Amino acid sequence: MIRRIARLAAGTVAALTFVGVGILPASATRTMLAHATRTVAVGPGCASFPDLLTFEHTEVTRREHTLEALVALVKARHDPFAINATQIASVQAARESVATLDAQIRAGCYRTRYPLTADIAKIFADRVYWLRVPQTQIVAAADYLADAAARLSDAATKLDASSAGNTAVHAEVAAMRAALATAAQHLGTAPSISAAIAAVPGLQPARDMARNVTAMDAARTELIAAQAALATARAAGARAIAALQA
Repeated sequence: MIRRIARLAAGTVAALTFVGVGILPASATRTMLAHATRTVAVGPGCASFPDLLTFEHTEVTRREHTLEALVALVKARHDPFAINATQIASVQAARESVATLDAQIRAGCYRTRYPLTADIAKIFADRVYWLRVPQTQIVAAADYLADAAARLSDAATKLDASSAGNTAVHAEVAAMRAALATAAQHLGTAPSISAAIAAVPGLQPARDMARNVTAMDAARTELIAAQAALATARAAGARAIAALQA
């Protein structure tokens, strides 16, 4: 278990940071882990391990700040696919989980370092940086792209109405609509969302994250394709405007 917590804690140094949340300096992590692997003889009562508790509380606090930022990110978006509430609930549950664990560890009685390191290892089970961060970013990206698609579709309608028989404008509007149709194939059309992206909010932390990673990769592939199609639609719209002004 000592080796496991050492690997887990060291891995957090390279973890993704989000919206300016800092990470524990590598030097500090190495120092704490060096202490964590040292056997300490204690009396019959509770012992104090300030180095491990500092490490634990730092990791919990970092996760709490990250999870709060994720909730704020999703709340700031429109919810065209009706998936934001599910994601917010999952992120808030993760925050409550790490906060509860922090309180339990602070109130606990540890006679040796080994039970404490075992409890600290539980912090990493919520998969905040492996699951909750990328999962929430995928949901927010889907919201953003759906809004962009709606705006471009509205623009295409207005450009078509203003074309007054301008064949160049008609051609570009047709290109816009074709690109928007391609985007919809990958993203979905609100309130319906593509299957790959729809699967993401339901993902839960797991010991083996392979399936979750595969699911999120599939969703990212759809988002990237939708983004590219929307960029094509935007370019066609710009050309249509230029043709109107010519």
